[in-house]
Amino acid sequence: MAKKGKYLAIHVKISYFYAIIVLAVIMNNAMATTETKKSNVMNTSKLFATSLALIAATAALSAAEVKETWEKSCIKCHGADGKGDTKLGKKVEVKDFTDAKYQETFTDDKAFKTIKEGLKDGEKAKMKPLEGATDEEIKALIKQVRSFKK
Repeated sequence: MAKKGKYLAIHVKISYFYAIIVLAVIMNNAMATTETKKSNVMNTSKLFATSLALIAATAALSAAEVKETWEKSCIKCHGADGKGDTKLGKKVEVKDFTDAKYQETFTDDKAFKTIKEGLKDGEKAKMKPLEGATDEEIKALIKQVRSFKK
């Protein structure tokens, strides 16, 4: 999971790099002569299309990573649908993530801390921390949890 997180971070940085290049080309085009503007428009279009494709690929990678992480680390208790209607979920009294009222009871920061550090009831661990997850992966999982709300 840590390698995939680094891979995702590299894609995000590359996307930002392309966005900066596109902005530089646009600024250059604004100061260019009429002859060079036509050439610059083509180059800008190509760079913009490449940037969009890279951003889309990064988003798809992120969605795939979230699904993989959910299935590997969360589904046993929280279930595929987030309702917590599993044998383990019932045992540890997992809350129903599809319940909008329950979703209002916790902030993204609280969810982040719970995923990162785990959850205890006194000395008893109710949820283990998600080891090796990057901040970006945890934020993506929180987005997944929020998507269950009906």
